[in-house]
Amino acid sequence: MTRTTRIRQATNSYSPAFSATNRGKNPSNSTTSHQTVNGNPVDSRKDPNPPSTSPGRPIPKLSAESQVLYDLITRFDISVRQISSEIALLRTELAQKPSYEEMQKYVDGTFLDLNSRLQKIEKNTPRLPSRLM
Repeated sequence: MTRTTRIRQATNSYSPAFSATNRGKNPSNSTTSHQTVNGNPVDSRKDPNPPSTSPGRPIPKLSAESQVLYDLITRFDISVRQISSEIALLRTELAQKPSYEEMQKYVDGTFLDLNSRLQKIEKNTPRLPSRLM
């Protein structure tokens, strides 16, 4: 018996006889439905959505392909979360940084300040006599 077959059997072993709607009924006396899904007959006695992840019931092992897909999705989800947090951090940093216009005003102001300082220094510096130049 393969692993996939055991999983299918474990998943299909859920009996609706214990559900609230079927309490007191004998599931072996129920008739099967003549409905089909994708060409396969549907057994009305089986719950189409068994509680595979309900508390107290073990989660069945995944097939190799399903496990690979699960791992890829998990890694992708983690990567997306990391990227999202980095984007949020960058947005926060950008919000704290000045805009281009503010930076331009700062540079212009600094240039004007340095230029005025230089002019004061030149003005207050004694000139060398022309014969020494």
